[in-house]
Amino acid sequence: TWLGVMDGGRLGVLVALGVLAIYLVFAVVALAVDRRALLVSALAYVLVALGRLFEQFGAVQLSVALTALIIGSALLMLSAFWAPIRAAVLARLPGEITGKLPRSAVLRSV
Repeated sequence: TWLGVMDGGRLGVLVALGVLAIYLVFAVVALAVDRRALLVSALAYVLVALGRLFEQFGAVQLSVALTALIIGSALLMLSAFWAPIRAAVLARLPGEITGKLPRSAVLRSV
């Protein structure tokens, strides 16, 4: 809301990139706490920002298709490789933080 993503106006390139950067931070947090719902709740903002980004770079007619393809592919890859990606994220966090995070059934068996 602060960035004006859903106001209906033209979204600048920096704001769209900012929304994508914030979403990446949400993705790392979602992986750490093992909750995919955090990614889904912010997905509408990313779809709007990415669509506007494509429109600004001249892909007006393809913006919806490209946005769906990129976001769909990224979410499919993330869900397919959730456990190994989460293990890599947890390996980079300090032990005092990982001790407070939930351990999934996949990670318990390793």
